[in-house]
Amino acid sequence: MKRVLLYIFIPLTCIIALYYVVQWQAKASLEDVLQRKLPPHITFWYQDLTVDLLSGSIHFSEPFLEISNKKTGRNGLSLRATSISIEDIHYWTLLNTKKIRVGTFAIDRPDITYREYDSVAQKENDTIGLSRYVEVDDFNLVDGQLSVLNTSNDTVLKGERLNAEIKGFLTKPELINQRIPFTQESFEVVMENIEAPSGAYENLGISKVHFYDQELALEGISFKTKYTRQELSRTLERERDHFNLEIPEATLSGLQFEFRNDSLFIGAKRGQLTGVDLTVYRDKGLPDDLREKKLYGKMLKNLPYQVDIEEIDISDARVVYEEEVASHSEPGLLSFEEINGTIKNISNLVDEKGDLEVSLHSQLMGQGELQLDWSFSVRDADQRFLASGSLGYLNTASLNKFLEPNLRVGVEGQIQQLYFTISGDQYISNGDVKMRYEDFRFKVLDKDRSKIKKVLTFIGNLFVSDGSKADAQGYRYGDIEDVKRDTTKSFFNYLWISLQDGVVSVLSGNGKKE
Repeated sequence: MKRVLLYIFIPLTCIIALYYVVQWQAKASLEDVLQRKLPPHITFWYQDLTVDLLSGSIHFSEPFLEISNKKTGRNGLSLRATSISIEDIHYWTLLNTKKIRVGTFAIDRPDITYREYDSVAQKENDTIGLSRYVEVDDFNLVDGQLSVLNTSNDTVLKGERLNAEIKGFLTKPELINQRIPFTQESFEVVMENIEAPSGAYENLGISKVHFYDQELALEGISFKTKYTRQELSRTLERERDHFNLEIPEATLSGLQFEFRNDSLFIGAKRGQLTGVDLTVYRDKGLPDDLREKKLYGKMLKNLPYQVDIEEIDISDARVVYEEEVASHSEPGLLSFEEINGTIKNISNLVDEKGDLEVSLHSQLMGQGELQLDWSFSVRDADQRFLASGSLGYLNTASLNKFLEPNLRVGVEGQIQQLYFTISGDQYISNGDVKMRYEDFRFKVLDKDRSKIKKVLTFIGNLFVSDGSKADAQGYRYGDIEDVKRDTTKSFFNYLWISLQDGVVSVLSGNGKKE
């Protein structure tokens, strides 16, 4: 019996001893590779290393990874983590094929910093040499942080609670040096508390991003000026809008990212913006910004990337524009509430599918039913556009919140119904207006906006038709004739002065349809 036990015990002991020797050797070999055979531009160290050959696992505690530019030595990517765990290494695949395959690759609580290279350093950066396919069934980042720095070491993006899962991760020699160096079967990324400074004056913030396969959901988007209104005015040498934009929820479906001829392409089937709330304030006491303002078609065409979004739906939005003239205590206010509508064919591709089309319905000053339909071709060199719409019942006195402080003019009366059509290019617009109104009058205010200039008001009202020469339905007609765009102002100013020209024609002309 003792001899039998010896025959069992001795081989078993030898096997166990051999296993630990082999495992020790495997650990020593891995440490040697990491210490002596990594390229000089890659640094990797750790607090402790555990290797388990039976389970096919490797575990690094408190690892640190740094990858620098080969030519300049400038740090590009650094990562600190609580641990890196590699589970279920496929030995058979490793020994018999040109593949490295593992079941799980997990990085716990990573703190990732990426530093952008300048264009010269990026071009000089050597390619990565990879001789094997690398497959990971399940790649995970757990509870991480991300920071992106520019070439001046300023933070351009920061996010917390980064969690990512990539299933079916694959990279290979012909992929590793591409802009997107891997493929995947599916993925899911969640990140919270994102901050991204946007130039010298504004900040972009997002409470939560959830990106999975072809779906993107954003929560708590904000785009705000860093300064108060008064602080911004003291900082500026010429006028600049003060922004306060909040979007509780935004989604994109059918999302596609890829590089086409070294240009980033972003495509989507449908988007949704819910509860947009935008307040824009302008201090007119500052000198005008006389730089040319591009129309939206040209702005979209000149983007540094390609975009093709089939449709974006907008629901329950609100836009407020405030304009303050020097020496007046309260800014003029113009509001558009309960905005709903769609924007279609947002594309700057050469083979665009059709005109970009905007259709929006809103409440002007909380009461007038305003409909706007607007279209243009991004590829049109003359930047021609067509805008049409209507305005339902509006007590014009509500417009005095904007007109009196800024134009020193007040109005009264009712616009019962107004229709307009405006067509034009980047310089000149034409069109027509028809309007049904009642008891329309206006008043001219003095410089401090507290008293009415009775003589000018009387003379002005002499030229305003009382609506008696209307057609059978009560409409008077007017023309928009050769309105010249001020290229230092926005498209909406262009639309406004065009419509204003038509309304003046209705009120002061013969009112007949030409």
